Amino acid sequence: NTFDYAILGGGAAGLSLALEMIRGPLKDKSILIVEKDAKDTNDRTWCFWTDEPSPYDSIARHTWPRLRFRSPALDRTWDLAPFRYLMVRGLDFYDLARAELAEHDVTFLRGAAEVTDGEGIAEITVTHTHDTGTPEHVTQYHASFAFDSRIRPSDVVPLPRRNYLKQHFLGWEVETANPVFDPATVTMFDLRTPQRGGITFFYILPFTPTNALVEYTLFSPELLPAGDYESALQGYLAELCPGDYRIVERERGVIP
Repeated sequence: NTFDYAILGGGAAGLSLALEMIRGPLKDKSILIVEKDAKDTNDRTWCFWTDEPSPYDSIARHTWPRLRFRSPALDRTWDLAPFRYLMVRGLDFYDLARAELAEHDVTFLRGAAEVTDGEGIAEITVTHTHDTGTPEHVTQYHASFAFDSRIRPSDVVPLPRRNYLKQHFLGWEVETANPVFDPATVTMFDLRTPQRGGITFFYILPFTPTNALVEYTLFSPELLPAGDYESALQGYLAELCPGDYRIVERERGVIP
């Protein structure tokens, strides 16, 4: 039950750290990764800029060479060269990371973990979770170092003259009856919507002329009532694609 390193959290941060470790001088070290969720669904997507080949080109869902910005007073599109904008689905990243990590001395555990500093060693207590999501038993593990990727509200210490905002959103991947999207252009900001206590916009990631991820996004201190996100998306899509559309996938998030 002793490892060289332990990583608490098996999402983007934890798995990225583990991949960098096995791709470098730490490739022969033993690593424990503890994650409370199964990570077997596409729970989120990530997008990023690059002007170089990316380690994730092979799993990129889509790449966009152009960017559009819209507001009540401006509608402008830019060519991004030499940059491009890539999207990676969460599930594709989890699968790629786990397959590569499985070739090394990496142990995955599903459960909730707590870590404390011991005498020269990190002590990790894991409440193991059954596939049904119910707690099973508790085990103690040790590691030379533990990295905790999880964010708790208590970790954020307010400072004077600082704003603390949340990026919160609801996204629907939709299939439309008629071609309404440009698959070469991402709409980064469409600000033609009422501003709700902060920056409020729609974000469109088109994959084909009839398929896109459309997100209602806000940067503000407080969340909205759950129904307000859906109402905003319904109104926007009714104007954007007056014909029929169906929802293929949903994603929701709150990022500090």
